[in-house]
Amino acid sequence: MSDPWTDLDAFHRWFWQKLEDGPSARDTPARLLALATTSAEGAAARMVVLRAVDAPARVLEVHTDLRSAKVAEIRTDPRATLLLWDPSDQLQVRLSCQVTVAAGAEVTRVWTRLPPQVRRVYGGAAASGTPLPAPERLRPPAGPDRFAVLRCQVTSIDALHLGRDLHARARWRDRDGWEGQWIAP
Repeated sequence: MSDPWTDLDAFHRWFWQKLEDGPSARDTPARLLALATTSAEGAAARMVVLRAVDAPARVLEVHTDLRSAKVAEIRTDPRATLLLWDPSDQLQVRLSCQVTVAAGAEVTRVWTRLPPQVRRVYGGAAASGTPLPAPERLRPPAGPDRFAVLRCQVTSIDALHLGRDLHARARWRDRDGWEGQWIAP
């Protein structure tokens, strides 16, 4: 196989493999992605943990507190962008997505598979962003009533590799099948 950044199909497979490694490898750059949404003030971005990848279906999954601002933003406008930066490979991948929010009985199975230390993240008494007089200790919640799964259906991809001798950039769009093309970096 040729270098992944000189063959369009190999490039596509290469960065999807990086994404697929994200949920299971704590030290990979694909574990933490920036999620950008549209807020009342304009754009809002924050780091999220990549929890699952279904590459054939082009779906990425992240978890959040159901009461967070990002959930309200997504319910208002389901368009979002996920951004990956891998410094070791000098790779930037922007994934445009349509995001759906799953909660309640729909996420109970996901909730039961979470380790107790992860569940504690959803145990705060106050909603994310609420002013507090002091930092709040995390407490195990009684159940998944504050837990949500964001399913990000990828609709287009912009990948840029910054090589020493070659900068390669390509875009793929879902138009009755994935179509890719090289574009100027």
